[in-house]
Amino acid sequence: MKQSISWKLTATCLLICLVFCMPACSSSPTEADELPDRPTIPTDIGDGMEYLYDFTFAERYDNQVTDDFSVTFPAGMLAGKENDTISLLERFQLQNEFVEEDTYGSDGMSPCDYKEYSLSNGSGKLYVKTDFYELDGVEYVNCIASDMDGVKTNQNVGVGSSDKEILTAYPENLYFLEQDDMQPAFAASDEFDYAYTWQPYHQDTNDIRDITFYMKEGRVAVVEMMEPFELRYVYGSELRKAQEVIAVN
Repeated sequence: MKQSISWKLTATCLLICLVFCMPACSSSPTEADELPDRPTIPTDIGDGMEYLYDFTFAERYDNQVTDDFSVTFPAGMLAGKENDTISLLERFQLQNEFVEEDTYGSDGMSPCDYKEYSLSNGSGKLYVKTDFYELDGVEYVNCIASDMDGVKTNQNVGVGSSDKEILTAYPENLYFLEQDDMQPAFAASDEFDYAYTWQPYHQDTNDIRDITFYMKEGRVAVVEMMEPFELRYVYGSELRKAQEVIAVN
């Protein structure tokens, strides 16, 4: 009888432990993987600057990711990623292959700081710049640039593509940039002859993302995608000038 009671007490204790401990154990990975909904407002923020943080990460970044602003790399180059693509505004998860180049703060007019990374292989380099929310432990891609062989946009334009291929793939919203007008993120403008930028800006959405193809000797030398702080190319010649360049090449 005593053994039966002892066994029942033991079983009851085990059952209680399972009921209360299992949810706690199983919820830990989920909680660790959960992302904050909104950016944390720093305690030392200036007066009246709270409005900079009045957004959700989903509306500001995740919901804005599109194939148009994605770069595809040769298969297997981005180890640890589910695919071989990096998109503007996607959440950046650092892989071992990337080297952190720099971290710097904003000028007080941005809710985040910034980080720069690079990755090298035998054919060139990949640069990635992120919006870095230190208090929330998240980063989002705001610039991608690469001179690696095999790098392409979703319109199949990439390093080594010709002027004609660019104009065929991007027949609208394409601008021609003289050397003095270029603003490359990770290089000096005098490294290139000229550039094309695809900038499908719309006032109703205020989407200011762009893709720039930096040209050297009639071929794409660097592909760059960026979401700048403000509209970069409010000048520049439209398709007519680009067609003139092709005519002489």
